[in-house]
Formats: sequence, C-alpha cells, structure tokens
Amino acid sequence: MRKYLYLLMILIGFERIEAQDFHFSFFNTTALNLNPANTGAFAGDQRGLLVYRNQWKSVTEPYVTYLASFDMGIAKKTSQTGFLAVGSTLLSDKTGSSEFKTLKATLSIAYHVILSMKSILSAGLNGAYVQQSFDQSGLFWHNQFTGNGFDASIPSGENITSEKRQMGDVSAGLLYSYVSNETSIASNDGVKLNVGVAYHHINRPKIDFTGEEFKRLYSKFLFHFRGQIGLFYTNTALIPEVLTAFQGPARMITFGMGGRFMLKEQSRYTGFVKESALTLGGYFRVGDAINPYLTFEVGSFAFGLVYDINISGLAKASNGRGAFEILLQYVNPNPFKYRRNAANNSFF
Repeated sequence: MRKYLYLLMILIGFERIEAQDFHFSFFNTTALNLNPANTGAFAGDQRGLLVYRNQWKSVTEPYVTYLASFDMGIAKKTSQTGFLAVGSTLLSDKTGSSEFKTLKATLSIAYHVILSMKSILSAGLNGAYVQQSFDQSGLFWHNQFTGNGFDASIPSGENITSEKRQMGDVSAGLLYSYVSNETSIASNDGVKLNVGVAYHHINRPKIDFTGEEFKRLYSKFLFHFRGQIGLFYTNTALIPEVLTAFQGPARMITFGMGGRFMLKEQSRYTGFVKESALTLGGYFRVGDAINPYLTFEVGSFAFGLVYDINISGLAKASNGRGAFEILLQYVNPNPFKYRRNAANNSFF
C-alpha cells in the first residue's frame, strides 16, 4: 500500500513534473542533447550514438527513453582557423501508466573557432520539432480518490481538451575546449578540459493540454564540465565531471569521478589488435541517485553502462532501483590514431 501512496503523490504532482526535462546519467556522452555547441566537437570526422534508458521499472510502468544522434565536421581536416559542423538527434520517450509519449527531432549547427593548437571556442544552435501525446484512460486523479481507492466514475475535474500537442523548441550554447600539450588525442597524457554553458527552450513552448496559453515550458540554463588529468608515469587518467541545471523551480546538481585505464596499443605489424581503454567511475546526483558506471573503448567503438541507485524519497517504493542506461558510440576514423591538426587537437 505504501508504494501506491507514493504513486499517488506522483500523480498529484503531475502538473509540475510535466514541465521538467528528462535527463541522461551519461550527460557528457549524450553530447548533442546536452549542448548544441557540442556538435562536431570530438576527435574524428563523423560520430554516431545510440542510447537506451529504462527508469523506475520496480515502481510502476517503466519510463523508457531512446536516443540516436549523428554529427560531423565540414572541411575539418583542412581547417586552420575554424570549421562548421552539423548534426541531428532523434529522441523517443514513453513514461508511466498514461503512456505519455514524446518524439523529438532536432537539427543542430555549430561553428568552432580555432584559438590555438591547444584551444577551441565553439558556439551552437539547434531547432527541434516535438510531438507529445498521452492516454488519460490509464490515469487516476486526486478528485477520484475515495479514501479506500480510486473510483473512475467520479469526474476528474481536469479540463483536458486534447491528448496530443506539437511544438517547436530552440536552444543555444557555448563550449571551450583545451589541451595542455600536443599529445595523442585519445591518450591519457596531459590535461584536457571541456567547459560549456547552454540555454534550452529559449522560446518557452506551450506545454498545456487544456488550451491555456500561460502554461509554458520553463527555460533551462545549464553548466557542464569534463576533464581528463593524466597521472605521470602511468597509463591512467582521472576523469572529473560536473553538471548543474536550473529549470524553473527545479534544480539538478551532478558530479562524479572516473579512472580511465589504457589497456592496449594497436599492433605495429598486423593492425589486428586494436587500441582500447576502460573507464570505471561514478556520479552523484544530489538528492536523487548514485550512479556507478563503466565505459569500454576499442578502436572506433565505445560501450557504456550506468545504473541509478535511487536515494530520493521514492526509494521507499523503488527499493533503490532507479534506472539503467546503456550506450553505443561509433567515431570515424579511429580516435586513437586520428590525424592531429589544429581543428581536432583540443577535442577528446
């Protein structure tokens, strides 16, 4: 019964919950979703990413999210002053008993100014088309709670005029990338930094299903950071990461640390043994979850797995089982041996 009381609390708070964004635990790896300035900001020519996230399966109908993205630089290999990059993202999200569905298609563009062989400043912009729908026959409202359960024959008191909506969405961002020395792009040597800010939902799209114009999505401001600090005379680097986001009354603060270990270097003679690296670490999302993770890189491919251990008030219903997330990334050409030049030296 306690589990269902927590679900009731979630339903009562539905109006506030719908005005907040979904998120990924691998926030820096889901780069285009994080900041449009990340478009083309990687050591390679083309990049593809697939992500699957399943949340709160132990509490209710799971919240399931899929994301696919692709981005590429234009004339990146020959650029000495700056280059253009384009990308696209397709996101599908289905949440809870209402089968609240979101389909979001995004096109992004960024320009990267080469400041030096050690640093790049990037600016990006994206535009998205969003479709959302839900099935209210699977919902119970607080007006229908009798004290012993829910009675669907009691009017909900909700003025829902449509179960579908569509909207446009605009976001922008900046990114600064830096490396301390001209080492191998995918190596653990030296110090590498990415620092970015992004402003999402600039146009504050309408989010209401009742026809009321004043209910709009809150704009979101976020700051993100990722570093890589090589430890002298070892094959290891530390990976500190930070994300802070502010959206209306909602706040999210996440920070974490990982250790990246170089496992193999490619065979000089056959080329059959690919370079590889393993990263083990964890994030802490304040007031919400602890997220242990691992990523494994081999040649052009990277695989990641993260699990959310729920520590919020919902943990009494979820028994700590929050979400798991898996990703697969492909970068062409192999980032471990990508040709160095001014346009890619600062990305990692």
